[in-house]
Amino acid sequence: MGLFGKKRQKLIDKKFQLKITFRIIGITSIGFLILIAFLGVHATKTINDLNKTIKTEDDMVKGFIKYNDYTKKIITKLQPDEWREIDIKKMTKDHESAMDAIRNQMFSLKIFISLLIGIVLLQAIFLYFYLVDMTHKISGPLFVISQQIDLMLKGKKPNLRALRKNDELKEFYDNFTKLVDKMHDDKS
Repeated sequence: MGLFGKKRQKLIDKKFQLKITFRIIGITSIGFLILIAFLGVHATKTINDLNKTIKTEDDMVKGFIKYNDYTKKIITKLQPDEWREIDIKKMTKDHESAMDAIRNQMFSLKIFISLLIGIVLLQAIFLYFYLVDMTHKISGPLFVISQQIDLMLKGKKPNLRALRKNDELKEFYDNFTKLVDKMHDDKS
């Protein structure tokens, strides 16, 4: 049956199955780790740049507001008091809005990286079970053939049976059963 179907011993040839499974997971994981490292370096640089931008922007606006008395004299000569008040309030509101947008982007970036790491871990878990199931379809027939060879070495005729529907190596097994039948016929 399938990956999560009928319960049976999946690890028949533990050494072979786990070696193949972990090699494939290892190769896949290395690729994803390189991708994650690249994205992580880029994201960290982006976050650091955004933090610097926030600090610079924040310092500029706070400095402007702090020294408003000085600018008040200059702006008052250029514009009426009501426009000056609106400009400072608008600038403060725009500044807060820009800072919120940058912080939201940084948070989204952190969430994205966390999701990416989670997806890679879930894929590794899925690959483990999938590959154990896949190698089971190879190890199963090899296990059956090995048992039959052991019987033959003890001088007994093995009880040949068909392989399971989804097993691999069927052509090899068919040739093996023909060989066993031929050897048995030659003895008779």
